Amino acid sequence: MTHTGQLPPRPLLDIAASVGRALRPAHAERLGAAMTSFVGPHGTDHLAHLVPAAAFTQQATRLLDAWATYPAVTGTALGSAVAAASHAHEQARRNPSLELVVSGPGSTVLHARRTEQVLLQLINEAQHEIVLVTFALHMHKGLRTALAEANVRGVRLTVLAEDHQDNHTFTGNPGAALAELIALRLRWPAAQRPALGAALHAKIVIIDSSVALITSANLTKRAAGDNFEAGLLVRGGDIAERLSYHIMQLRHESILQDV
Repeated sequence: MTHTGQLPPRPLLDIAASVGRALRPAHAERLGAAMTSFVGPHGTDHLAHLVPAAAFTQQATRLLDAWATYPAVTGTALGSAVAAASHAHEQARRNPSLELVVSGPGSTVLHARRTEQVLLQLINEAQHEIVLVTFALHMHKGLRTALAEANVRGVRLTVLAEDHQDNHTFTGNPGAALAELIALRLRWPAAQRPALGAALHAKIVIIDSSVALITSANLTKRAAGDNFEAGLLVRGGDIAERLSYHIMQLRHESILQDV
């Protein structure tokens, strides 16, 4: 099967988009322009060193390795995809969309969507990955159902929650809350905390590394509906992606650990 004159297949486009997001537009454009001289991936190894920077070499090598799996794709098609992804990401980074999200009492001067409504919508939108960060995790029917359906869709679920073994003043049980769900559960061990009593207090929902809900609300029924809570839903830009990378880097460095 040939892809000449057509868009690269979806798996290769996904990698091109990821590489484009990771590169500066000027570097992605330089790589893309150099790729147009090739009708296929053969003999392109040197392109990974067009820019003398380790980060560039790493990302370009990812792309070239993936290209080798689809040798019928032209350099023009793939290089254009990388450059376009980089420029689109830079444009979105400069213009993120922000939406206020609240819980608790309403007023006539503030019109915002409710935390529970937004949370469930985001989980239902997820196609690849959900990352949940919370102090308290008390599962309720709507949340459990949405997460179980995400499991069925093959969406990866990662949960970082406070744990009694790391904070003895905390009484929740995230393991019990996640029972029967397929999830990677992370903890912040007491030995990795800067001082006795330091708490895992962030409340973040990240969807597909592209949308983030940053809120004061824990993942509990009361916080989502009754408590006085406020947060921002961020679409576009690189905030969600950087938060996701932050968590994964902390895991890689064993500051956060698998349960």
